[in-house]
Amino acid sequence: LNANAESPKPFSLQIIHVTTEKLLYECPLAAGDRFYLDYTHSSAKTPIQDIFTISEQGAMILLEENFLWFGAGLEAADTDDVKVVYDQKQKKIRVLQQRIFPYFLLRIGRIANQRLTCCAETIPLNRLAQGGELVHIRVISRKQ
Repeated sequence: LNANAESPKPFSLQIIHVTTEKLLYECPLAAGDRFYLDYTHSSAKTPIQDIFTISEQGAMILLEENFLWFGAGLEAADTDDVKVVYDQKQKKIRVLQQRIFPYFLLRIGRIANQRLTCCAETIPLNRLAQGGELVHIRVISRKQ
């Protein structure tokens, strides 16, 4: 085995507890792979899905957000970098974008039922940390 061979999954999506700095979850990914964050809108109580992909450099790119109708904190209008479309077939609003995140912080919801899906594995985030606790979501290189 060539020690310099590229790993088929050169990146890892990680969830880190902000207070304890403990690694709570890790999922190997390659450029172009997708992961999903699903949750329930806190006031409208409707489902929302964020779709991310991984860039060649290992950055997270938010491609799309899907929801049933507009609510507080959700994109509501087209801008230079965001396109809002009503999907007749799925009866959902699709917010198409290319928003790059080197990392992001997420507070674990008490009622949001947040779930992360990575490599066909779905993890309820309230099993990793308690409601109200803050986690850091990032992608790191697995190269040594």
